[in-house]
Amino acid sequence: RIPLRGLDVDDVERFIGMTAGGTVPAGLARAVHAQTEGNPFFVGEVVRLLTSEGRLAEVAGGGWDPAIPQGVREVVGRRLDRLTPETNEALKVAAAIGREFEADVAIRVAGLSAQELTAAAREAVAERLVSEAGPGRFSFAHALVRKTLYEEISPGQRAGLHERIGLALQELRGDDPSAIGELAHHFLAAAPRGDPARAIDYAERAAGQAMGGLAYEEAAELYGRALEVAELDDDPDQAELCELLLRLGRA
Repeated sequence: RIPLRGLDVDDVERFIGMTAGGTVPAGLARAVHAQTEGNPFFVGEVVRLLTSEGRLAEVAGGGWDPAIPQGVREVVGRRLDRLTPETNEALKVAAAIGREFEADVAIRVAGLSAQELTAAAREAVAERLVSEAGPGRFSFAHALVRKTLYEEISPGQRAGLHERIGLALQELRGDDPSAIGELAHHFLAAAPRGDPARAIDYAERAAGQAMGGLAYEEAAELYGRALEVAELDDDPDQAELCELLLRLGRA
């Protein structure tokens, strides 16, 4: 028996060089590998799409949010079609939580019992869409699988889901410093329909943590997103906007 695993970063680089031709931009192979886990079919579909759009150099520069190639969407869709409707709905909730998700968070948000979630997880693991990442933790097999599921959720539903996920995390973890970044992500995503003040508060706290850890790009992004939320108000607090702009400038 020979276990088939994904290509490593060096092999992905050779693959891109052979299929796209020419010199592979620095950082491209790592970016593609992070999204595809080296799955050769996914790598091939993604590289073909990026080549046709002339975006190889852009992706190599970082900050890539990939579109799902139609071929990948069809393959993932066929595998999802083999699952029960209940498992598909549970996976959509999990996709909103993130690439990795905890069973207790998914149970609270999806309104499932522990037995129902276990059955859904077992079905998804059997289809190799999800793998166990530790006790009570699961991970999507590929970032593109998670993104395919996430894109099936309407924008309005996404905001509500992120709000419920944020509240579930708050309930489970309280003010655990390690959860601040995750809470900021979900409350910012929920801001158009959720609580803007809470989103701004968590974004500022997460940005402060990032500044303390010398992650200035991350801090700047968080302050920028907090500003966007603050500006959603018809009559925003000018002093708050000024303070956010100053912090963004420092980041």
